[in-house]
Amino acid sequence: MKEGTQVLRHDEEFNGTIYKYDLPVDNKPLVFKRDAALALLEEEIPLTSVQNLMESLECNMDTAFESFVVKHN
Repeated sequence: MKEGTQVLRHDEEFNGTIYKYDLPVDNKPLVFKRDAALALLEEEIPLTSVQNLMESLECNMDTAFESFVVKHN
C-alpha cells in the first residue's frame, strides 16, 4: 500500500458498527409512511378523482379499455 492512502471500510463490521463507504450505519427497521394510514382503519379514506370516475362509470380493473371509452363518451 502506498503511503498516504487509506482503505475505506465498506460493507464490513468494525467494533460492532457496520460501515458503508467508510460511514457508520445505524441498523434500524424501515418505517413506511403508509403504515400510519393503515393504523387508522376506522377512518374512511376518501376516494381519489380517478377512483370516483371509475365508480361512476361502473368500471373496475377488469374492464376492457374499449368499454371504458364507450362509457366515458
